[in-house]
Amino acid sequence: MPELSRLLFRKVSLPEYLPGSLFLHPMPGKYEDIATFEHELKKRNINYIICLPDMDEIAEVSPQYLTYIHKPDREISIECFPISDFGVPDHPEKFLVLAKKYSELLIKGESLLVHCRMGIGRTGLFAVILLMAAGVCRVDAEHIIRNAGAGAQTYAQKQIIYWANDHLNEPEKK
Repeated sequence: MPELSRLLFRKVSLPEYLPGSLFLHPMPGKYEDIATFEHELKKRNINYIICLPDMDEIAEVSPQYLTYIHKPDREISIECFPISDFGVPDHPEKFLVLAKKYSELLIKGESLLVHCRMGIGRTGLFAVILLMAAGVCRVDAEHIIRNAGAGAQTYAQKQIIYWANDHLNEPEKK
């Protein structure tokens, strides 16, 4: 199981000035049971999960994860921001706010896990924008996430990255 765990919990090589940890993962419970997933979260000190599939997709792929999400006494914070498979956020502004929120935690040294169904497209989209919000330039953020096995998969996802880059680099309005 250690080898599988290493493949599922893909740790992103962050720049030295970002003290937190970022992990990319396919849908929890798809390739490992939830107890193992929970154990691995604790081992890696992950306290925050950004979940990008909608509840119907989660129910179809991993019913045990859906149960875990709704577990009242779980110790891990899970924030769901549903995006359709190969899709883009319906509300890009809210997606950018979410990325900024978690970039602050990454900057403070927290450990985060981002996932969609396979941990590639939607996960990569969020992870790139998260790194950009944490101060990594777009080209470097895309390269870092690509090296971790994820990234935008569609033209529309790439356009959201360019849109976020423009919004993150706008001068502050007074």
